[in-house]
Amino acid sequence: MRTASYLTASRHGIYYFRQPLPAYLHPAKQASDVKLSLGTRCPKLATHFSHVLILAGQALLSQTTILDMKYEDIRTHVQNHFRRRLATFKNQVN
Repeated sequence: MRTASYLTASRHGIYYFRQPLPAYLHPAKQASDVKLSLGTRCPKLATHFSHVLILAGQALLSQTTILDMKYEDIRTHVQNHFRRRLATFKNQVN
């Protein structure tokens, strides 16, 4: 099964979600990303989780309030947002 580019598996088989952050948000204009463990070894479940997080990430990064924040605050905000969305989605699945 092919996995999307925003999903990676660790050497232990746990899937991670990777959200690229645009280079214009970085102080040195470098591209970076935010990684989050999905806590599953199932590729199908990881794909479902990542679809929810991709939509949440796109909506979050399109907000104009992000542009007024410091880079580290943006990273923290995005990570916390993904953790909340993932927890909510996992509760709905269960």
